[in-house]
Amino acid sequence: MTASLGRLWAIARMTLIEASRRKVFVILLLFAAALLSSVAFFPSVEMSGRLRLMEVWALRATSLFTAIIALFLSGFSLPSDFEQKRIYLIVSKPVSKSTVFLGKFGGLSLLLAIFVGAALSVAGAGFQ
Repeated sequence: MTASLGRLWAIARMTLIEASRRKVFVILLLFAAALLSSVAFFPSVEMSGRLRLMEVWALRATSLFTAIIALFLSGFSLPSDFEQKRIYLIVSKPVSKSTVFLGKFGGLSLLLAIFVGAALSVAGAGFQ
């Protein structure tokens, strides 16, 4: 059981590192940070209305960018593994298909969780 979890974590870690190095992730992260930091400049009459507008804008923009990043990274993950021959390293080990799938899913999920945390912290900085 622990060997299977170790293999799962190794695949998830490899996927996380590989996906965070992609140019698409860095560009969308910078664009989302710029867009979310512009929330502080929204005009509004009352402070409570401005805070509500900032909250809604930040949540919608974060969910949109998370979906875009998930589509791009997951769509290019497996083909890039074949291109760079990383998949041969994985399948030469005693790893099941479900472990590979769950490892890739876990790695991309961790990356998206990091993105959401970073995006909401940028948006939270606009609240002060």
